[in-house]
Order: sequence, then structure tokens, then C-alpha cells
Amino acid sequence: VLGDDQFQSTFSEMIWEGADGSQVLGILFANWYSNGNEIPVDEEEARVFWEKKLADVRKYASTSHYLLMNGCDHQPVQKNLSQALRLARKLYPDIDFVHSSFEEYIAAVKEELPKDLSRVKGELISQETDGWYTLANTASSRIYLKQANDQASQLLEQVVEPLVVMTGDKVP
Repeated sequence: VLGDDQFQSTFSEMIWEGADGSQVLGILFANWYSNGNEIPVDEEEARVFWEKKLADVRKYASTSHYLLMNGCDHQPVQKNLSQALRLARKLYPDIDFVHSSFEEYIAAVKEELPKDLSRVKGELISQETDGWYTLANTASSRIYLKQANDQASQLLEQVVEPLVVMTGDKVP
């Protein structure tokens, strides 16, 4: 965790600046990229779930729009999501729960962005919320490692393998 302000953001939303000075709106998935998974349909369980989830996202949001991600690459689809959202609307009638898209979410956020967003430079490695640390025991890696792996795989498949076939050598 870095203490340098150029790596910190007060909010989930920030201006992210590249090494060349280019800038984009950055939106951090505060409290993980599946922070809205498995929404309960039991009223009491849902109340407990939403109290925690809403408190978590409110800590970092700069607007009234909260990003809760329902679904990720290692869990099944929540088949009763519509029922869960109906219950959420009943429990919290002052909140507009919307099953939306990234495009719609970003457009809504842009309409309310404060002028004093943090400007973050460089790699995003310092958000100190649940789920922001490197995943242990996964195949996750940095993009340059993925690119090197892809290049090595292509060389094996497109160069080494044909040479082995042409020379009649056995592959170990």
C-alpha cells in the first residue's frame, strides 16, 4: 500500500492520468468487482445484506449512483435477481434500484461528478478496500505477462511445433 497521494483516490470515481498525460474517467469497483452478488430474497437477510452493501458503497461514492456488480466469472447467474430487486425497492423506497448497463451507469455518474475529483497517476494498486489486493492462488497476471505468454504460445505453436514435425523429432 502506497502512501503517496498521486496513487490515492478519495472516491470510487477519479481522473486517471497516464504516463503520457492523457486522462480518462476512472471508476474503481469499491469493495470488489462482485460486490452485489447473491442478493437475498428473504426479507430479513436482504435487509442485513443491503445495510452492509449500501454503507460500503456510500463510503467511496462521489455521486448518488452506486455500482453494485451482480455476477462474476466464477459464479452462476442469479436467477431470482428480479425478485431480489423488487424486495430491495420495497425495503428502501427512497433508493432507485436499477438493473442497468455500464454505459447507462457511467452516463448517470458523469452528470453528477464533483469538480474536485482526485487525479491518480500510474498503476492502480493502492485502493484500500475489501477485494483490492492481488488475488492469491489465481491465474491472474499483469498485462505484460499475459502478452509475453501469448507471444511464447504462438511461437511454440507456429514455429517450434512445425519444425519438430518436419525434423521428425519427438516432443518431450
